[in-house]
Amino acid sequence: MTDKYPFSDDFTEKIRLFLTKFEESGGNRGGNTGNNDNNDVEENIYFKDGKSVDEKLTEFLDGIAKTVEILTEKGESKEVILRNYTDCGEFLLNTSGSGFYADVQIQKINDSITLYCFQTPGGGSIYLFDTSGGIVMVDTGYGIYADDAKRMFKYYGLDISRLKFIIVTHADSDHCGAGGAYDVPAYMHPGTLEIIRCGNRAWGSIHESSTLEKVYTTMIAYFSHWNPSKEKNIRLFPENSIEKIGNFENLGTLPVGDIKINVLLSDGGHQFGQLILYSEDANLLFTADTLMNFTSFDASRRNYNSIADFLVTSVNVDSELARKERKSAVALALEHEAKTGRKCLICGGHGTISTLNSEGKPETLGSVEHYTPKL
Repeated sequence: MTDKYPFSDDFTEKIRLFLTKFEESGGNRGGNTGNNDNNDVEENIYFKDGKSVDEKLTEFLDGIAKTVEILTEKGESKEVILRNYTDCGEFLLNTSGSGFYADVQIQKINDSITLYCFQTPGGGSIYLFDTSGGIVMVDTGYGIYADDAKRMFKYYGLDISRLKFIIVTHADSDHCGAGGAYDVPAYMHPGTLEIIRCGNRAWGSIHESSTLEKVYTTMIAYFSHWNPSKEKNIRLFPENSIEKIGNFENLGTLPVGDIKINVLLSDGGHQFGQLILYSEDANLLFTADTLMNFTSFDASRRNYNSIADFLVTSVNVDSELARKERKSAVALALEHEAKTGRKCLICGGHGTISTLNSEGKPETLGSVEHYTPKL
């Protein structure tokens, strides 16, 4: 392959390893039983074509070659581009299993609800509401971390068999890519389902035809062991609404324990169909990847998150809309505080649960504890 691609044998073998690990994972299919179901595997866009690892490798290297061509024209070096690919795959393998860790916040919402924020090593945070009537999850993390996350939940006394449903904020792999590990309903926007089906994170945006976006979506699916919720479990919110809360369309409400969550539609700056969740009664605003506390990232997370920024040039599919929706999210939090006299808890798609300081910047709320598995 080295004659066709501008890659060393070492690089090609590393990519082959990452694809082989994905193939062996079977998409981490099988729900809570651990049993593999061939029908479920065939539903996964990266399995249903029935292609071998070698066939996948050839197609993926074609995509990487196109990425190299595009980014070198922008002034990047081939060596740095290729290193970002291998760094991503190695990081995810090295931080799963015995290398897994998380930073955890536990926030009492009321007498019957406790909210847990689990920051995994790479990718998005996983949120669990522990209520008297069961557990509700907001975003799933990567598929490669699914078993690690279940062990972690057990460590914190969270019986995941009590999981009632998942709310998926958007279709990036670090937010929905472990949904198939849980045989429960998963609520999402119709646009999120389309992105899951087509394998292009920029679907529905001005950059839908971007080669960089398509290749990155494939890469992170392979490397993170993509395993979204089974379609039989997916429940869709309306596409849009004339009703608004702040600047966001209000698609409806979901009960979580004894609180009400408003499901709001973002402007699509980070990704088409991304949801924002708001509860006035509980003082909660889940901002997904619209608004996050970047200062809460440790060096390892900052370095890992920089890979996506480099390979697609921006993690936002529409930067102008992303700036607009970020301002709207801050405005909604400030409106909440002015109306209720209570601080609004910002639960970003990455990083810590935070509140806004006097300058409107997120600051970590309370204490954060570090978790490592006892294998």
